Amino acid sequence: MAERGKLHNPATDSGGTLLGTVTSVGAGRELEAGDRVVALASTSAIPLALGRVLSVRAAAAEIEVEGRAVLSAALPAARVPDDLDDRLAVAAADVAGAPGLVHDLLPDGGTAVVIGASGSAGLLACAAARDRGARVLGVDLDVGPLERTGVAEPVEADAQDAVGVLDALGGVEADVVAHVATAPGCEASAVAAVAAEGTIVLFSLATSFPRCVNVADVFGKRPRMLVATALRLHHAPLAWELLRRHDGVRAELGRRLGIS
Repeated sequence: MAERGKLHNPATDSGGTLLGTVTSVGAGRELEAGDRVVALASTSAIPLALGRVLSVRAAAAEIEVEGRAVLSAALPAARVPDDLDDRLAVAAADVAGAPGLVHDLLPDGGTAVVIGASGSAGLLACAAARDRGARVLGVDLDVGPLERTGVAEPVEADAQDAVGVLDALGGVEADVVAHVATAPGCEASAVAAVAAEGTIVLFSLATSFPRCVNVADVFGKRPRMLVATALRLHHAPLAWELLRRHDGVRAELGRRLGIS
């Protein structure tokens, strides 16, 4: 932080997101001083100055600090809703690109497969697909969260084993596959699960793009592959609405954060 003036994870080259209170507003911003906002851009792109660390919640991957952040007019931010816990709202906003793109790209009544479905991004992506009236299959080694929330048909499989995923899916090929697994080497499973000309949302920072190209050739498919870049402005509100509509997902994510 002192060297770069930004938050940077050297393993993923990313920086997470932040929640804070607006102190001053420049031209081009529809915000007011005192607003509680979440940044919809990675903190690796936001100038930061930290005064002191107040608390560390390792299990929730959260740090509470005193400091200042500068969001240029080009970097989006959204007001945190009053009806959701701040920590739950920022956790959902941090991964809102996955459910947001699934919602935007999935045809009504289609089929969706989520790779790494039991994570926070995965559960919200499943909920987004379910709200589009889709058949939703969630692939993960731990399907407990899927069973508890009911947002997807649980498919217990190792996403690093494409043949195993293919067998577990029983021939299902999805209109949209969301690859949100944190483990490397899951690209082949995403390609195996998608229809020949379907769409793969690459949300995982563990994605290898050369591998994506090579495995598409192996399976003889030509899917559209989209990198989940900066959030669209409607994605965070959509993620918050999913929390409101899906009690099981809200409870599951709250439990992980230690929110009763």
